[in-house]
Amino acid sequence: MRRAGGRDPVHARRPRARRGGRALRGAVRGPAPRDAEDGRDEGRVPAVAGRDGGVRPSPGGAFRRPGDAIPPPLLRRRRRRADRRGEGRERLPAGRLAGLQRRRPRRDGRPRVRPHGPAGRHGIPPGPGLLDLHAALGRGGGVGRRQGVPRRRHGGERGRRARGGDRRPRLLRRLRAGRGAVRESPGEEPGRLPGVAQGGRRAGLRLRRRGGGRVRLGPAALSLLVVLLAAKAPGAEPARDLVPLPARSVPGEGALPVDGRFGVDASGCRDDRVAASARRLAARVLSEAGLPRSPEGPRPVLRVTCGPSAARVQRPVEDESYVLAVTSDGARLTSPTPYGALRGMETFAALVVPGGAGLEVPAVTVTDAPRFPWRGLLLDSCRHFLPVGVVLRTLDGMAAVKLNVLHWHLTEDQGFRVESRRFPRLHRMGSDGLFYTQEEVRRVVAYARERGIRVVPEFDMPGHATSWFVGHPELASGKGPYAIERRWGVFDPAMDPTRESTYAFLDAFLGEMARLFPDRYVHVGGDEVNGAEWARNERIQAWMKRRGVPDAAALQAHFNRRVAAILARHGKAMAGWDEVLGPTLPKDVLVQSWRGTKALAQAAADGHPAILSAGWYLDHLRTASFLHAVEPLGSEAAALDPESRTRILGGEACMWAEYVGEETVDSRVWPRLGAVAERLWSPAEVRGDEDLYRRLGILSWRLSFLGLSHLSARAPMLARLSGFRPAPGLEAFADLLEAGGHGVRAAAGTATSLVPLNRLVDAIRPESEEARRFAGLVDRFLADPAGRRGEVDRALAGWEALAAEAGPVLEGSPLLAEAAPLAADMGALARLGRSAVEKLAAGGGPLVPTEGEAALLARAGKPRADVLLAVAPPVARLVEAAKAPRP
Repeated sequence: MRRAGGRDPVHARRPRARRGGRALRGAVRGPAPRDAEDGRDEGRVPAVAGRDGGVRPSPGGAFRRPGDAIPPPLLRRRRRRADRRGEGRERLPAGRLAGLQRRRPRRDGRPRVRPHGPAGRHGIPPGPGLLDLHAALGRGGGVGRRQGVPRRRHGGERGRRARGGDRRPRLLRRLRAGRGAVRESPGEEPGRLPGVAQGGRRAGLRLRRRGGGRVRLGPAALSLLVVLLAAKAPGAEPARDLVPLPARSVPGEGALPVDGRFGVDASGCRDDRVAASARRLAARVLSEAGLPRSPEGPRPVLRVTCGPSAARVQRPVEDESYVLAVTSDGARLTSPTPYGALRGMETFAALVVPGGAGLEVPAVTVTDAPRFPWRGLLLDSCRHFLPVGVVLRTLDGMAAVKLNVLHWHLTEDQGFRVESRRFPRLHRMGSDGLFYTQEEVRRVVAYARERGIRVVPEFDMPGHATSWFVGHPELASGKGPYAIERRWGVFDPAMDPTRESTYAFLDAFLGEMARLFPDRYVHVGGDEVNGAEWARNERIQAWMKRRGVPDAAALQAHFNRRVAAILARHGKAMAGWDEVLGPTLPKDVLVQSWRGTKALAQAAADGHPAILSAGWYLDHLRTASFLHAVEPLGSEAAALDPESRTRILGGEACMWAEYVGEETVDSRVWPRLGAVAERLWSPAEVRGDEDLYRRLGILSWRLSFLGLSHLSARAPMLARLSGFRPAPGLEAFADLLEAGGHGVRAAAGTATSLVPLNRLVDAIRPESEEARRFAGLVDRFLADPAGRRGEVDRALAGWEALAAEAGPVLEGSPLLAEAAPLAADMGALARLGRSAVEKLAAGGGPLVPTEGEAALLARAGKPRADVLLAVAPPVARLVEAAKAPRP
């Protein structure tokens, strides 16, 4: 008993005890007055009696005497131990329930005593189709306690075995047991990701529970749940969700379960790249699913077998075929080469979906091979410098869609971006200090090699070479001095093709780069040489006259032959844009066609290997369906003989960087690059219909887990543009817009390499999902005006309110003010659309737009602030339909 105003004589010196290796401290207090109203013990520190009747420390560090109440945390641990021994709750002594039963009762008066045991908490048994999302739902963006799902300290299979029953988040157990449902928006079509609000005011997945109330998933849990649930359509062939689609797939019976012991056995492949990819695959599957590693260690679920690589360095044409067979007992991947094994493991990763007690891979046999051997992406690091991290995450995305060539654009008028130890003034004076060291280049090359991706460098010559001349003006044809160009376009400076000192310099430089880049090809550009400096240089003109060189094209052909010979001495072959094509060009020079399929067909017919880039300029911000429709073997190439057609090796999408930087490049590349990857990998008969967008939506979420920021970068950019103040409706309003492409922004002529990319157009995505969805609604409405009126009218009414909400936000920010008229026009356009809907649904006379409304329609279809109102065309269709006379 404690003396008044003094310390307990027994425990005047509080002893220290150890529990679990840590010192525990605590004070012992006597019984406190009992609260008569609710039956709780106020102020009591529960104690635990030892076997000898003494006092031993409690989990919180306090000491307890015999007879003190058992605290709920300790009681729950004892229950779990009892469950593991097979004892039911009814066998616990009644006295041990006192601590829990004295807790505050429920609102309905019942005590907080819940059934516990093998059936799972809350009496809901664990069932198939659910994913253990604890890792994503925990701290940092998951579902919090206030949203209805308590956070857990431990998760996964290990925790469930230790505690007994299913301890997965309550939200998912309710979904599995049918006690919650994913809310779908009215008029939801098959091409839309289920349950995702595409144009609403708030982002997130809302779920309704019986008895009212909503639960909202945070960004991490939402993205994970959406991608995996959207990927699992009942009764669908599992491989039909992939990008690119495989050549052939045959579904089987059952599914292969995936749990915390998932592992990949790559011992059948004696290749370090396959072994590294197997480790990444195992970690990726567990990470994306939120599955903790089992303490029992991995077990081989996927076994990989492949033949050896035929060459030390990856060649332009390799056998990338594979066969992936998945059954309920295991999965086996076989390939003639390591490259096919790498592609097959990406297919396996994309097949993992929710099912069973966690994850599963549906039984399927995939027999696959690429249509073209050259499938690439050009990444421009010159106009705006892209840090190494951007390049590395781009390689991850490329591997996911089975691209195998990174064309790295490293020199340009605006910057020389690679370190040269032989000629250090190149990068020191021509880069503004923004360049890749040779160690960083080796890191990128090694990173790409592990993923089966070749790195082809481009060093522009003889034109687009101003940055060379800043440090070495002796290479140029003009007098100089030269400075780094800050604007975009075609400039006069060009290398002097008539001096032997030029070729000696290039021999030394290209020899240094040949040791840095192991690939067979080195790209030398060769495009857009206007010959103006050559024409103004009297010495060059005299040289041309003596040698019988008639014009600038012939002079450039002479230069190309000399550079090709230099590269051959260093064991390399030359690649160039289609301007290098000519009758004297060596046949091993690869021609990259950017001006159309005519040059592609001509190069192949002349005996050159050729690839296509025309139509695949990502900076033009064409739609995914447009990119998917570009065909390397179409148009003029279709008329080639079979032997010439085999020289068309494939193609490359091009991401030029006049209007992108580190923050925006991902949104300009992904997920649209998946459409190009599919055209180059999948059979020719695969078409880019509405199903393409469904699959790109799934791919987009998967890519976000690889570290790509195309989804996550927009919200911070909009917050910065709005001055980090509350901006109601801004994100939803941005969903109704599309960014103008290269042609739109170049017409303004205001951007330079020094102008920050911090306008609204930089935060807007290239393609509006909301506009595409609304266009589908308009199609269905025009086919059935009476039955579909509500869907279209609700969308237009929402936009009208959204425009009123976003307008003040745009006007209140100096960085957004240029786009304020778009909000006003959006509201007026929505009202006009609603009038057209009313006319069409009522079946009355034709709509007669006023002069102001006609001007609005004309204005809404044009870019302002380099941004387009993406929903304007479908609204214009409604108006045109309403204007037509009806019988």
